[in-house]
Amino acid sequence: MVDAYPGSADEANDWNSNDLWVNFDGTNWVQAPGDFYLGNWIDVPANTASFQVRMGTTNNNVFENNEAFDIKVRTEHEASLAQSGTVTITDVDDTPNVTSVSSHTVSEGGYVEPIAVTLSNASTSPISIELNLDGGTSSAEDGDYSGDEFWIRYNGGSWQKYEHDIVYGHVFNVPANVDAFEAKLVTINDNVYEGDENFYAWFRVDGDTWDSATDKGVITITDADDTPRVTQISYLLDVTEGQSPNWNKWSLQLSNAASSDHLVEIGFNDFEHSATFGYDYSGKIHVFTAAGTSLGEFTLNAGNGYKTWVTVPSGVSELHVSAEILDDTLYEGHENIAILAHTDGQNWVKSSASIIWDHPDNPTVSSVTHLQDGVEGGGAWPGWTLNLSNASIYDTVVKLNVQDALHQATFSQDYSGVIRIYSLDNVYQGEITLNASNSWVADITVSAGITGLKLYAEPLNDSTYEGNETLKIRQELPIRKQVGLTLQRR
Repeated sequence: MVDAYPGSADEANDWNSNDLWVNFDGTNWVQAPGDFYLGNWIDVPANTASFQVRMGTTNNNVFENNEAFDIKVRTEHEASLAQSGTVTITDVDDTPNVTSVSSHTVSEGGYVEPIAVTLSNASTSPISIELNLDGGTSSAEDGDYSGDEFWIRYNGGSWQKYEHDIVYGHVFNVPANVDAFEAKLVTINDNVYEGDENFYAWFRVDGDTWDSATDKGVITITDADDTPRVTQISYLLDVTEGQSPNWNKWSLQLSNAASSDHLVEIGFNDFEHSATFGYDYSGKIHVFTAAGTSLGEFTLNAGNGYKTWVTVPSGVSELHVSAEILDDTLYEGHENIAILAHTDGQNWVKSSASIIWDHPDNPTVSSVTHLQDGVEGGGAWPGWTLNLSNASIYDTVVKLNVQDALHQATFSQDYSGVIRIYSLDNVYQGEITLNASNSWVADITVSAGITGLKLYAEPLNDSTYEGNETLKIRQELPIRKQVGLTLQRR
């Protein structure tokens, strides 16, 4: 009788009691019929002193280390199974190994989860796994991810936290009967823009050789949240047109510095301010870091859409931008100018306004010159030319005054106080009357874009011979000018 007795190996999982073979002549194997789990008889030929027995084992694809069971025998004349031999089943082929580690992309500061780790097969006993983090363009030392904590879970259960140094490798135990598990790591938001970075998560069965094809997962850290953004642009310096320095200035603030050079686009748009390109500003800008390092001079014009990209060095979070202001010698009142800026993917940010003060171009009366003499008794009206220092984009008000103390002519006897006004090209503009009710003072308007007027005073005939007399007028804006004319007798 041959009987198989289970030990650490059992018939259900490790060997087949219906697969017993015997060899009586040392050459030929013959399968013995029947199930030998509870023992079965085999016929041994006459004159046979020994024979061989073999039994088929079962590969259950579960690592169980070495296992054993016993084969016991007796003849029909023996009362018990006194003779036995131990069969050892080795399980090297079923030693688990890591077959894959998933790769992931995560925003900086987020958790890398779940990293799926698969094993070739389960084990009936706990198995040691080594986790190691290294390689790539990021590192724990640079503050990109945590190198001293990780989490593991099995079959979608709860995360188990481990606190150990995993940069240089840490070994932990995976329970028996597990052929896959998940891991979680944490990245760190260092608030410095570094672009996309990566590192490697390695897993292997302790003692195995590292295999980059199966043991490595690539973890990519995106840094979109730390991409520098223009947050505000504040004016630092206004400019007075026609005076030095003729460069105004803004402070351009970024949300954060970057670990590498990046670009900021700066531009002008005349719809965003009252200043006019080519008249009030040239389009030329100077860009500096806040520490005073020049990043270059740039000219913005129609050819580049009035905008340009500027390279911002790593570690810089503030720029100073200056624009060249022009003197157009035209009074326009105070104007404002703004710049626009943004980083790639960001909407334009408008600066606060910098003022272009225009005091020097405020028109003044530069002179009142003799135009023609007048004649009493219906002859020519005496005339003057009023000259302004410059034109203005606005109407300019000039005060006109006569005083008899300044000349020989007498109000209401030699002149009526009526003043007719013409443009320099002799287009009639209107008339005013100077008399006691307005203290011989009245406002006249010089239209925008005009640099002067012609003024004529109405003479009277008092029928008294007085010889030639002089008549003077005064203008004020704000400097008084006066000129005398001669009234001739006819």
